[in-house]
Amino acid sequence: MLESLSLDGKTIVVTGGGTGLGKEMVLAMARAGADTVVALGTRILGKPRDESEAVEMLSTLAGQEHLVYTGVALARPPGEPCGDLVVSSRVRMRTSTQAELEAYVARGESLDKAGGYALQGEGRRLVTGVEGSETNVIGLPVEETLALLARAFDETAT
Repeated sequence: MLESLSLDGKTIVVTGGGTGLGKEMVLAMARAGADTVVALGTRILGKPRDESEAVEMLSTLAGQEHLVYTGVALARPPGEPCGDLVVSSRVRMRTSTQAELEAYVARGESLDKAGGYALQGEGRRLVTGVEGSETNVIGLPVEETLALLARAFDETAT
């Protein structure tokens, strides 16, 4: 499923069939490059402040399905915007025990990851499935970003 909408004259592309929660917020966060958040219902999870918050986030996500949004923004010197997008992916987490989550967080890969888990690392063991872009969940939707770059370079060539 591919959706698009216009925000301040820019087109935002959303993949993965999301509900639309957080598009504007994610895009605003990405004005300087790219950023990722996790959305569980109306709750937005960024990067945990410490191990305790990481365990709390993972406990909340365990056994649930959530959305991961990444906003990407491009700019030309001297900072003129030339394109942006928001990509969403749906992630299903397995049920986990408190001890499993604490052991995962103790490995050290949680603190700089939205939602407290790294799909590209040991956090994959907590995930049962991803609908949409896996690279989006990792932190940069590669295919969509390459397409955005191609469009930006096409615009500069004309």
